[in-house]
Amino acid sequence: MIIVRVMKKVIPYILFFFASTMLLAQVENIPLENDVYTFLKEMKVKGVIGYISEDNPNLSRATVQTLLLTIEKNKNALSNVEKELLAKYRQEFFYEEQPLSKRWEMFGADSVTGSFGSLFSRRSNYLYTYNNDGNNFFLELSGRIKQGIETNPGKRNSLLYWGGLRFNGTLFGKLGYHFSFLKGLAAGSRSFAEVMAPWLNTNFKWYENIEKVGNFDFVEGYLKYAVEPTEGMDISLQLGREPISFGYGYSGKLVLSEIRNNMDFLKFNFSYGIIDFTSLHVSTVGKFDIDRSKDYTKYYALNRLKLKFKNLFDLGMGEVIIYSDRSLDLAYINPLSFYKMVEMDLQDRDNGTFHFDIQTRCFDNLEFQATYFMDENVIWRLSELDQYVNKTAYQLSAFWYEAFTINNLSLILEYTRTRPYVYTHTNPKNTYTTAFHVFGHEIGPNSDELFAKLAYNFSADLRLEVEYRHRRTGKNIVDAEGNVVRNVGSDPFVPWRTGIDSKKATFLDGVRIDNDIIKTDLRWEPMRDVTFDLIYYLNSQKNITLDQKLNQSYLELFLSFDI
Repeated sequence: MIIVRVMKKVIPYILFFFASTMLLAQVENIPLENDVYTFLKEMKVKGVIGYISEDNPNLSRATVQTLLLTIEKNKNALSNVEKELLAKYRQEFFYEEQPLSKRWEMFGADSVTGSFGSLFSRRSNYLYTYNNDGNNFFLELSGRIKQGIETNPGKRNSLLYWGGLRFNGTLFGKLGYHFSFLKGLAAGSRSFAEVMAPWLNTNFKWYENIEKVGNFDFVEGYLKYAVEPTEGMDISLQLGREPISFGYGYSGKLVLSEIRNNMDFLKFNFSYGIIDFTSLHVSTVGKFDIDRSKDYTKYYALNRLKLKFKNLFDLGMGEVIIYSDRSLDLAYINPLSFYKMVEMDLQDRDNGTFHFDIQTRCFDNLEFQATYFMDENVIWRLSELDQYVNKTAYQLSAFWYEAFTINNLSLILEYTRTRPYVYTHTNPKNTYTTAFHVFGHEIGPNSDELFAKLAYNFSADLRLEVEYRHRRTGKNIVDAEGNVVRNVGSDPFVPWRTGIDSKKATFLDGVRIDNDIIKTDLRWEPMRDVTFDLIYYLNSQKNITLDQKLNQSYLELFLSFDI
């Protein structure tokens, strides 16, 4: 009865809040794989647009539209190729403005739009669309084909192909929705498939491997409610699953890198004036065990506040809690909380981390950013920086657009360093991981990496990217059975062990392995929504400790289409 009386009092205020909000047109998110994110980033560094939520990058269609309109207002500052790119994305994201001659629909109401001859033109392609008075619907057929051939040391080859349907849109101008189902199969070498597509190991169907044919699947779906109570104030609440990431980083992110196994989450965003706040609660899984009674659910909770200083810099700070072996904890769903103190009240069972970051906005064509990551609290142990308790990492990055005064050329430099035992925890179930992968940067603990990337747009349909990574890692010393003989803090699933491991943790100690990795990607879009990537990958690995070398290289052709 008490609950009923409370609800009778609260519901009128909730209804008033929603009724008084302003209309937001298309609030469904744009997938992170969409190339528009690259274009928006380059325009931001160039100074054509002032701000994008790059650290929380799942942008809504309405936000992308607004940014494209801002770019269009500054069209005189664009190169010819940038103008072509703007026209391309203008056509894609302002669908409702496009005449029938600029789009193709298999099941369109007009016979012209359903002509198969138009499918191979420069028009936007859909199976079916609907748009009327703040309600819209998009139905697409998605397909991916990845063919890889190992050129060294062996002659393995693999073919991966996956596809399915997805639909998305917005209802009443406020409620975004998305659902997609993709099913994939593999042929050829299973081990090589995992080399060219490491995300396969995050997929349960693939890792379980109980069927005759290697297979995998991805399911995405969410509801997202977004409102603008007053001009400039954006509030959204999203429940579901889709690929997400959080924080800064070009080679990978220390806080939350994009992980292909989709995780279920509840996300709250608030933005007004200089304040940008996000609260995120993720449900995922631990390491897979053939004994299902040992499999478990784990949770990733994040609160982060960012202050945006126009034409200067953005300053952010946040904390993350990893917990498991119990149901959803209401203490970590509360967005107005300080997790570390709450964790103490909950008997110090969980894994807490802090991070601080900054990104500049005061230089045209040049942008700097930095992230400092603390796994557990080391503020009071500054005199023990060479000890195992110093579980810290940092990343320094620079993005130079129109590098060397060359139009359409971008240059990225980034250095990442993670100390021993970063991402580990005394409770192996609370490591900073999902399945077999870390939430953060892929180099893992006791490693560093120098990353460089050059990218050039020859046209709106042809782009070349060249990446170089110099990676150093100190590996644990193990015996023939894989048992740890000497722990140097390189395995996120092996924490520091009391009475066994040394309290001193020297950076890059253990079996020293260096990798020099080169990747080139030539991307061509011969027709709208159909893209080819020709990729060459070379990894020269050297075991410094044992004086051993291993070179691996392969070629890959990747076809993707969304129609």
